[in-house]
Amino acid sequence: MPVDPEGRRFLDGFRARHPAGVVREALAALRPLRVLVIGEAIVDEYRYCVALGKANKDAMISTRHVRVERHAGGALACANHVAGFCGAVDLVTGLGDDGQEAFVRGRLATGVHPRFVVRAGSPTITKRRYVSEPSLAKLFEVVTMDDTPLPTALEEDLLAHLDAALSGYDVVIATDYGHGFLGPRTVELLAARARYLAVNTQANPGNLGFHVVTRYPRADYVCLDEGEARLAARDRWSPAAELARALRASLRSSALSLTRAQHGVLVAGADGTVWEVPALARAVVDRMGAGDAFLAVSAPCAAAGLPLDVVALLGSAAGAVAVGIVGNRSAVEPGAVERLLGELLA
Repeated sequence: MPVDPEGRRFLDGFRARHPAGVVREALAALRPLRVLVIGEAIVDEYRYCVALGKANKDAMISTRHVRVERHAGGALACANHVAGFCGAVDLVTGLGDDGQEAFVRGRLATGVHPRFVVRAGSPTITKRRYVSEPSLAKLFEVVTMDDTPLPTALEEDLLAHLDAALSGYDVVIATDYGHGFLGPRTVELLAARARYLAVNTQANPGNLGFHVVTRYPRADYVCLDEGEARLAARDRWSPAAELARALRASLRSSALSLTRAQHGVLVAGADGTVWEVPALARAVVDRMGAGDAFLAVSAPCAAAGLPLDVVALLGSAAGAVAVGIVGNRSAVEPGAVERLLGELLA
């Protein structure tokens, strides 16, 4: 598999630091972990269409509908990824009362045990993307959601469940998309009671500027893209490594990862060490969901106490596999990660 010089230097150094078989041993270390994934369920809908041209009387492009594809996204996708790597995965997520529970249940991986918080009078979050065939270029998105805070009674039920259950998990992964499910009281409880807390707070058009990782008083592992980190730190220009070190220190996390698209991944540790892994994907089908895949694999790795360069490489390989999949059509499998790294480290 061709790798650019920067990538080759990292891989050569990785081989020199670690014995053969380290990837297989690292994956085996994840299997005993008991994991809770908590966050918003999102139905990702791809509406494929073919452009016909500009409308005669309006300044818009006319398209012809071709087909619809629906995926389990958000916390659902994260739980599906985790289920391939860890032996026990519970999911706590929110749905609307719009009849989508059967679809969601049918798209969860074997081994994912869900608990749904159903909000009356609200839709399940659905992100409908209009996609041009055959290029897969996304034209625009329509979001259906109620992103106001949970009603008090539902929040009380959620808090009671978490208060009783959190101590039973080796790692809690909060996939916080900022759409109202994880309110301040839930965040406080996760920070206070989770044995090991991994957090991603996503910046998106629905919450931009209002939703940053500093809303968590504690997180053991933080995973953000570079833009999300810059928003949280209010820092536009510092080099990525400096940004990661400073934000990790301010959050008092043991590790912080920055995903950087074509620039790869950067992971900063509590001892000041920074590992930079170049982008491993050679072909990109769809970038959506790559960050969730990185989080789903790197968080259990960090919780298992694996070396941070191993955490960074396994997470990067999961992201590289994910960009070869349309949306969340399927989960990232351990075998695909192991094969990719076997080729790269050969």
